[in-house]
Amino acid sequence: MSTVRPHVRTSRIEDEPSSQRRSALAVRDRAGAAWVSLVARLILAAVFGYAAVSKIGDSAATVRSVRAYRLVPESAVHAVAYALPSFELVLAVLLLIGVASRLVGIVSAGALVVFIAAVSSAGLRGLRIDCGCFGGGGVVTHTHYLLEIGRDVLLAVLALAVVGARRSRWSVDEYLTRPLVRADRSVSTNSRAPKARTAAVRREAAVQLVRRRRSWAAAGAGSVLALACIIGIAVNAAPSARGAASAPAGTPAGVTAAGGEVVGSASAPVKLIAYEDPQCPVCAQFEQTNGSTLKQAVAAGKVSVEYRMRSFLGVESVRADNALAAAQQEGKFEALREALYSHQPKEGTGGYTTADLLALGQSVGLGDAAFVNAVQSMTYASWVAHVDDQASRAGNVATPELIRVGGQPLTEAQTFDPQQFKAAIAS
Repeated sequence: MSTVRPHVRTSRIEDEPSSQRRSALAVRDRAGAAWVSLVARLILAAVFGYAAVSKIGDSAATVRSVRAYRLVPESAVHAVAYALPSFELVLAVLLLIGVASRLVGIVSAGALVVFIAAVSSAGLRGLRIDCGCFGGGGVVTHTHYLLEIGRDVLLAVLALAVVGARRSRWSVDEYLTRPLVRADRSVSTNSRAPKARTAAVRREAAVQLVRRRRSWAAAGAGSVLALACIIGIAVNAAPSARGAASAPAGTPAGVTAAGGEVVGSASAPVKLIAYEDPQCPVCAQFEQTNGSTLKQAVAAGKVSVEYRMRSFLGVESVRADNALAAAQQEGKFEALREALYSHQPKEGTGGYTTADLLALGQSVGLGDAAFVNAVQSMTYASWVAHVDDQASRAGNVATPELIRVGGQPLTEAQTFDPQQFKAAIAS
């Protein structure tokens, strides 16, 4: 006699709650990552946008900043400097609207790693330069390398958060994936076999469509970034080429081909090249420590000095250098130079105003109409910029820097220690 075993229907009902909980947690995790990606995108867009706007309109400062790192060959300095603001601006826009967010996040992280490496390299090599991240750049008296590196590390972490997120809220990418979202909903709500198969087919079609859209978005984002760099180079290179081909409109009398203003006899046995910025407090320190020694050596015919004045510390430096050029035209360069250092304002205070320069000029006998007009109309501004660029090309990245012609630059000890300075300029 056979025994009929009752059919027992197995059920996975007990497993369903835990599966649903895991699914809900995964959805919440993805949603949280999407919001984190949005916040990271907005912060990065603000930073890159501000950096770009700070550089636009002052390509000369960006060139000076790139060159100061001494990492890019001179032949590529202008191209990098001209492309950088456009690259940062387009990167900011792409981050803001959320197109190809993961690709743009990778590019952003890569750019930040390059910035971190460049700043770290400058610090390790003992350079005293501003990072130039938000305009300006070039030589500074006080560096902030650790702060700049720390900031860029945090921004790189945000960029990696964008890369790691599968979705990003309030983005074009989110709009492009809507067909896949609708298809997933259709699959989850159709349990019967025929409808489920149809929904699965539609989902596969949606997957292919989203993949194509993402590929187009990535290709478009990459093309726009490349095109922005090319346009930035082309727009800035044209006026730069015109400026290089022609001499500055105003050039004072008696200056050298490098833009140096020479003090002392041409037959002096020792010849120095001195890079200074009128606004540089360390230059004023040198003048207080060894200025009288140098002046005595010049007066004795033992030393001549070719001053190549920099203007990297802002518009105050440009105004002061313009006034020095006007004084050179009148044969009173050295007199005004000494007066400037004797009354040097603090950095960032807006000193060396036009009124200041006219008053200092008056104090050394420069009150004629030609000097006044040159100071007020900034007659030599283009020449001042030309000289600063030449000094940057020559490799000057710090002031004061004194170089004995035919020899090596004076060390810091030779520059500031009175005894060592006397020995260094002895014939």
